[in-house]
Parts: sequence; structure tokens; C-alpha cells
Amino acid sequence: MEDDRDGFFDIDSFASEYHANAVFQRLRFICEKSEGDEAREAKKTKRKRRRSRRRMEDDRDGFFDIDSFASEYHANAVFQRLRFICEKSEGDEARKQEALRAMRRVLSERTEQSLLSHDVFVSPHLVSDVLRAINEPIDESFLQKIQRVVSERQGSLTTNLNSSRTNQIRESIRVSYIEFGDFYVQLQEPEAALKYYNQARDFSISPQHVYKVNKKIVFASILSRRLAGCTVYISAMKSCAKTPSQQTSALIAEALSLLEDRKYSEAVTSLLRVDTQLISSTPRFLSQKDLAKYITILLLA
Repeated sequence: MEDDRDGFFDIDSFASEYHANAVFQRLRFICEKSEGDEAREAKKTKRKRRRSRRRMEDDRDGFFDIDSFASEYHANAVFQRLRFICEKSEGDEARKQEALRAMRRVLSERTEQSLLSHDVFVSPHLVSDVLRAINEPIDESFLQKIQRVVSERQGSLTTNLNSSRTNQIRESIRVSYIEFGDFYVQLQEPEAALKYYNQARDFSISPQHVYKVNKKIVFASILSRRLAGCTVYISAMKSCAKTPSQQTSALIAEALSLLEDRKYSEAVTSLLRVDTQLISSTPRFLSQKDLAKYITILLLA
């Protein structure tokens, strides 16, 4: 208790000493015993501020570990996270530039893959915007190469879709819509992706296909920050989820939707049901660190 008052309550060290489910019981106990402890609350606020300052100093010193950061999320979600950091860094130019440089590195790696394999696609407009933001020269011929790969893929997808429609092959039509949606997600155009995923939904019959397309809709909705209207899609995910991994994804999607609707008690109930051993296999929605943070904050709220 004295250590807590002195600001040495290390949640990471604390959590490592107990089984995952026991951590929450311990934290609840601390909350119950902290009623009226104004000194603890004051120290906790100061501690948060100190940690926040340290994080900002680390970012300024160039310790933003993009490899570790990127490994925690689905590839297409990394950009959303970095954009969010940029948006929230107004007035902190050093932090914003660090996030932009991290985005530039990810884009550089994905662009190299795109030009070599033609199975990864990058928006030339996004590349141009990032380079301009960090005051790097823009090679127009390089952007044209990226655009050429994108245009070729778009043409191929259009041909496949038209052929499927002409032949009225439902499964081919479904696959074509899914591929178009995936293509636009890679280009960081989730609104366009949602249009194709919703069309694919009309051609999805088997539980496996229904789960898959609704999961993609939820993911694109997260990227476009339109999760509030996804109740129907999340319900479909839950009803068609058969494997533990699928059930984990459905629970996480449900919890994030509840958080969007500010239903915090229901959200933490869903998060507490998530199997932490399986979350690493579903990095689309959130990381293990995110899960721990969300649950801790909601329980302490």
C-alpha cells in the first residue's frame, strides 16, 4: 500500500505474478479498499502524467518501435493506428513526425512487396500525402509504377466480376466481391470496401461464408470509424462462429461496438470472456495489450 502511495504500482509486474483471471479480482479488491483514499487518487493522477511525459520523451528520442507496434495488428490496421496518433498529436510536432516516419517505413515495405509480387497494393495518393507531410521529395515516376500495379489489379478484378455476372455463377460472384473489398481495404479505402462486402453478403449462404464476410464488414467499419451501426453484422458473426478463434473475434467485435455505444458494463463483460491465448491469432481488431488496457480501465472506471 505504501508503494502504491509512492507511485510504484507497476501494473505489468503486478499482472505477471498472478493468473490472468486472478488479476481482475486483485484489482477489484484494491478498488474496494481505496474508497476515500484521496492520497492514492492524487498519486495515481501524478503517476499517469509522469508516464505520459516519459512516453512522449521516448517518442521524441526516436524510440517508437514500429516493428513491435506493427506486429500487434493486422497489416491494414497499422495505418489507422498511426493516423490516429497523428490526429491526436496536434501541438506535438515531434510525436506527429515520428508517427509519419513510421507510416512512411511501413508504406515503403509494402510498396516494395507490391512492385515485386503484385499481390500487395498501396495507394499512390497515400504515399504522396505521407512524403509531402515529412517534406521528402516525391518521385512521380515511382508513383506511376505504383499506380500501374493498382490499375492492373483493378482491371483484372473488374473482368472477373463481369464474367461471373454474365455466367451467373453465384460462388464466383461472391468471391469477386470479396476480392474487390480486400483490394480497397489494402488501398485504405474502407468505404469502398464496405460497398463490395455488403454485395458479397447477399451471395453468402454457408455459415463459414456468412461469418467471413460479416467479419470483413466489421473490420472495414472499424477502419472507417463506423462501428456503431454494426450490430447486425456482429450478431451474424456470433451465430456463425464455430471455432474458438472465430468466437474470440466475435466477442472482441461485440465489445468494441459496445464501447462505441458507451455501454461500458456490457463491454467489459464481453472482454472478460475473451480467451487471451487466442487473441494473438485475431490481430485484426486489437492486441493483447489493448485487451488488458481496456479491461483494466473499465474495471477501474
